[in-house]
Amino acid sequence: SPYIYKTISKNEFSIHSAGPNRVDEKGKGDDVIEGEKEYRCEDFDACKSLPDYVFMVSAPLVLFSFLGLVGLSVRGIWRWLFASRRQ
Repeated sequence: SPYIYKTISKNEFSIHSAGPNRVDEKGKGDDVIEGEKEYRCEDFDACKSLPDYVFMVSAPLVLFSFLGLVGLSVRGIWRWLFASRRQ
């Protein structure tokens, strides 16, 4: 985003960028300003709810559990095949 320069007085100016949405919100919203600023997740559509976090934690656990069961099943079948050939 291009920089926005504003003259406040003869010896004072302000500079900020319109930010990712390219809309000049006068230093608010997602505008990038000089100095300290607190950014809210709502400004970037990055807020996560409790169900989002539950999914992010449970999905890998379910996947690894499933892969573990598949691994045990394959191991059992493998043993059964070789056990039947030994007899």
